[in-house]
Amino acid sequence: MPKLSSGLSSPSTTYQRPVTLSSEDWSDPTLLVALKRSVMDARRWVRQSPGGKTATGVHAFCRDVMLVYQKISGKTPGVGEENNVTPFEHLWHASLCLPNPNATTLKAREIFRRASFRR
Repeated sequence: MPKLSSGLSSPSTTYQRPVTLSSEDWSDPTLLVALKRSVMDARRWVRQSPGGKTATGVHAFCRDVMLVYQKISGKTPGVGEENNVTPFEHLWHASLCLPNPNATTLKAREIFRRASFRR
C-alpha cells in the first residue's frame, strides 16, 4: 500500500499508514496536499538519471589535454596498464594535479577512459 507524505516534517501532515485511493475522503485538503506532494516526489525520483553525476568539466579538460598531446607528438593519446605509464599519462596526470592536487594515476586513467569514450 502507498504511503502519502506532504514533504513537511510535521507528523500531522505525513500519513504513515497505508492509503487506499478508492476509500479516502478526498474533500480533506490536507490529504490532497499530501497526495500532490507524493506525486511530485515520485516524478522527481523517476526523472533522476541513474548512477553518479558526470563530471563534464574535467572530461572536457582531459579532451583538451589529449588534443594538445596529439598536436605536439603526432601520436594518439593513451594510458598504459598497471606499471606501464605512457608519456601522455605523465602529461595528463600532471595536468590533472593542477586543479586536484590529490589526483592519483588510477583516477587519471579512469577520467581519461570516460572522456575518450572508452568506458
